[in-house]
Amino acid sequence: MNKHARNTDPLTSHLAAQENEGNRASQIKQVVTALKEYDNCTSKELSTWSGLDRYLVARRLSDAEADNQAVRKDSRKCTVSNRLCVTWCAVH
Repeated sequence: MNKHARNTDPLTSHLAAQENEGNRASQIKQVVTALKEYDNCTSKELSTWSGLDRYLVARRLSDAEADNQAVRKDSRKCTVSNRLCVTWCAVH
């Protein structure tokens, strides 16, 4: 089973995770690079300001956190969504 799919996920999820494995590292790198430029921002702010896909950013921030490349910080009102959101910082 693929480590990026839950044990309870169907086979199709495991196949998709395996297929995406090569892109995952480069996507994390893109997100962390953008986060270094726009430090202490929400995921929606980061996607808006960097031009990266909103859902890619949200998924890869969690991956970057697991890889000790990003850290969740305090919550504040997002300037894009106007909602209370967690902020993110790159690990330097």
